[in-house]
Amino acid sequence: DDHWIHLGDKREINFSQLPPGKYQLRVKGSNNDGIWNEQGTSIKIIITPPFWSTWWFRVIILLLIISTVYYWHQSRMKRLTLQLKTEKEMERIAYKYNISTREQEILNLIMKGKSNKEIETALFISMPTVKSHISNIYKKFSVKNRLELIRFIQQSIRAK
Repeated sequence: DDHWIHLGDKREINFSQLPPGKYQLRVKGSNNDGIWNEQGTSIKIIITPPFWSTWWFRVIILLLIISTVYYWHQSRMKRLTLQLKTEKEMERIAYKYNISTREQEILNLIMKGKSNKEIETALFISMPTVKSHISNIYKKFSVKNRLELIRFIQQSIRAK
């Protein structure tokens, strides 16, 4: 406040809701005889903003947001690149081992951990047909079971 505030007999003053900044509180007083000290005295007051209103906090938040978006983007690009490489390698393996389109679909579902029942449901084919295709896939890859098949495919993909 730029004007003097007369307090009377009160010995305190309250300035609530002051925005952050630097202030100077000037005080004049009088003695019991009513003689005023016209020079008065002053005190410097610094009101600091809450940490969330500081420039450095905002910079940190901005850097965190940028870092998070960058990390997310990089992770997504790596996943997509790996997926494309895997798909391309699966196509190469399918060609090399003469895997039919239907067998490729079944092989992809097996690699995703699907059961015979889930394969039957997903592809709308009968259980005997599912088993027949899986048996053909095992023969073409010279494996005995799903675990060997999955390991074989994973090793083939990693080798490239």
